[in-house]
Amino acid sequence: MAVELNEDNFKQSTKTGKAVVDFYADWCGPCQMMKPIFEKVGKELKGVNFFKFNVDNSAEVASEYSVRSIPTIIFMKDGKEVDRVLGLMYEEDFKAKISSVFK
Repeated sequence: MAVELNEDNFKQSTKTGKAVVDFYADWCGPCQMMKPIFEKVGKELKGVNFFKFNVDNSAEVASEYSVRSIPTIIFMKDGKEVDRVLGLMYEEDFKAKISSVFK
């Protein structure tokens, strides 16, 4: 299950280990389509933390990570961005991307 982050816990939550962060908004159609895929893959994969971040709740964090369109999914390792994807992804493509990023 993906944990909802905010500007107070973002850095602490992503500073160690592997993290996948979904930057989204409730009003965004593609974000809502990505939500069940993100949740399902997050439950299936072990050893990777899945987080969600609502850009409407903190423009500062979204700006710091140069999130200009949503959904944006950022892959992080030990607090540093290692890759990102923009837009909706199919489940198999999403799993393949995670596997390739965190080999």
